[in-house]
Amino acid sequence: MSNELRVTGYEFPLSPAVVNQHKQTLQDDMSEYMLNNLRLTNAGVAESDFRSRFGCGLLDVYPKEIEELIRNGLLEHEQTSEVLKTSEVYRLTKRGRLLGNQVFVKFV
Repeated sequence: MSNELRVTGYEFPLSPAVVNQHKQTLQDDMSEYMLNNLRLTNAGVAESDFRSRFGCGLLDVYPKEIEELIRNGLLEHEQTSEVLKTSEVYRLTKRGRLLGNQVFVKFV
């Protein structure tokens, strides 16, 4: 006897557990990346990493959001220099860490 389970006559989904499916979009991936990396308070979001992952810059995707957050003192912009490479990094400020949810909602 085979250990195979054969299901016939059913359409996907087989149970309510998978009724609410969601196909991840590029915008979803960008939002998730922003939230996860802004939580890394020392690392922040590197412009070069964002560009290499998504093929466009942070300011191409979130210009108004970033400008507003910097103006409100919740996000800071810093240029870092590594060996033969200069990178722009965006991080939460001390105030931004206290009000993180107000920052994160801008990227959802």
